[in-house]
Amino acid sequence: MKKLMFLALVMLFFLGMSVSSAIAQDCYLKWDVDNDPTTFETEVTANVGDTVTVDLWITDIPDPGASSFEVGYTGDKSVGMKHDTNVLQCNSVTVNTNDWPLFTYADWTTVPGRINAGGAAPVGVTNTGDKKLITIEFQCVGEGSETFDFTENERFYLGGGSFDVDKETYALTIICKSPGPVKEVDPDSWDFGSVVIPGEKTKEFTVKNAGPAGTTLYICDVSVDTTPPFSIVSENCTTDPDGLGSGETCTIEVKFNCPNGSEGHYTGNLIIKHDDEPSCTDPEINEVPLEGDCIEFKAKQMIMPRLWPCTPPYHWWFESPDDPNEPTMTATPNEEVCFYVNYDAFDDEGKRETELSGIGFWVEYDPNFFEDPDTSKDIKHIFPKGYMNLTPPEIITDGSKKKFLMAWADPGSPPAWPNEPLPLPLFKVCFVVKNSAPIDETTQISFTASDTAVGYDFQAQSMNVKIVSFNIDIDKSGDVRPLTDGLLITRYLFGFRGNNLVSGAVDPTGGRTDASEIADWIERGRVEPSTCDDQQNYVHLDVDKNGEVTALTDGIIILRHLFGYTGTNLTKGAIGPGAKRTETDANLIATYIDDCLDPYKP
Repeated sequence: MKKLMFLALVMLFFLGMSVSSAIAQDCYLKWDVDNDPTTFETEVTANVGDTVTVDLWITDIPDPGASSFEVGYTGDKSVGMKHDTNVLQCNSVTVNTNDWPLFTYADWTTVPGRINAGGAAPVGVTNTGDKKLITIEFQCVGEGSETFDFTENERFYLGGGSFDVDKETYALTIICKSPGPVKEVDPDSWDFGSVVIPGEKTKEFTVKNAGPAGTTLYICDVSVDTTPPFSIVSENCTTDPDGLGSGETCTIEVKFNCPNGSEGHYTGNLIIKHDDEPSCTDPEINEVPLEGDCIEFKAKQMIMPRLWPCTPPYHWWFESPDDPNEPTMTATPNEEVCFYVNYDAFDDEGKRETELSGIGFWVEYDPNFFEDPDTSKDIKHIFPKGYMNLTPPEIITDGSKKKFLMAWADPGSPPAWPNEPLPLPLFKVCFVVKNSAPIDETTQISFTASDTAVGYDFQAQSMNVKIVSFNIDIDKSGDVRPLTDGLLITRYLFGFRGNNLVSGAVDPTGGRTDASEIADWIERGRVEPSTCDDQQNYVHLDVDKNGEVTALTDGIIILRHLFGYTGTNLTKGAIGPGAKRTETDANLIATYIDDCLDPYKP
């Protein structure tokens, strides 16, 4: 065990009153370990290896009504406090001369286990209020405890005379213990969002012992403090008598339930009691904040962009335009992106409504990313009933964005639009990405209301478009999968073309399904140099960086990665000759695939 030293300080204070004051009072020394001088502590506990900062304050200065008092000392000025250097190490000691200029820093001399005060004290120093005298930073280097007693053992000084004062001791006990289990909860808070009445949502929380090897975390009890609407559905944390060893986890499933009549915003806590002993006699309590909203269903007309047309019996529901599941597609400069704009409507009871007066909304985009669409050609497959745009929609500028209007209406009484099973596709729209569009940036094509049926809210998702130079979403399905994209890459590198390339390996709802288009895209990754990180001067698909792209090296590695292989299982037997990345660089290769080739990895 490294022997280190904690240096504590004992200061001698001599406090005098102003001449008008008749009675001398003791000063009070107090310890603060949490940087809050409104509360003072007598004990601090830390793990071996931890660094803790403590401050010594003087408070309750005698005769606070006086304008000043003098400070001085006489007698022995060599005082200190010894300690066990196997337990504590002193990292630094600072005398706060700006707060209380009894001594300058140069007046303090360090010796093992002791700090000496030397030199003459200034006389006539004016001080009012609480003052921080000393800051000490220490580190626990072994198990044990030390108590430091700071004792007033000198005399007040007043003018030319002095008088004795009662001695008082101010103790601080420092306890150093071995690190115990460290509890981590993921997530450490949760917002269930909005739940339509009647309905419910659940969330699984993972509890982990993140402490060092040899520690055990015991979960004594789990509960929620707001019931209803929060409740524990299931948990396996309190059922294991052996507790959680280092790195081990358990789970707790919490339900947020919204029955009839429960409209409102709710907050609560998941309460986890834990201890480092199986007896759980002195458990610590951890609270994980919970919240959620129970809402009544409101009638709404909804727009949802997708790569495919939504038709019955397709079911979907999203709660807000900020839904995290908004669709994302990728595109390269000069590439055309197309998607369907789908429509749905619900009444206030949550039933689909097919007989309304119509809808109007704006399609908005960023001209820094897209060319202006030719609305006479780039808007296709328009739902004809009630379509109000007798001429191609006009593109107008709105601040930094551009937009055009799409509208449908039924003037009948009563109205009956669209009078078709829902959901249904209203139209397909295409945009061409500008050559100057910034790589690795994401933009949105969004939808905002122009007019809705009476009593109906408007809700819409946006289509996110990430601009990339190349990626391995080969069929443009909005996801990267081993049995589609990984298989297509490997087949192509083996030499398969035409139907042999794509058979059974293409998502039919993807934006790239033609065999020749898929071959062209993979070829681009095989020959185009990457600009991503340290891959520069190598092509996109050369994941082992040996200067060539082959099926049994790069193709196999990509396929294995998409299947979830890690470590040497990812690279074994698949690194090409002369490669810059070796079998032991599996993590580096996986990071490159995720960061530079998979557009959907965060």
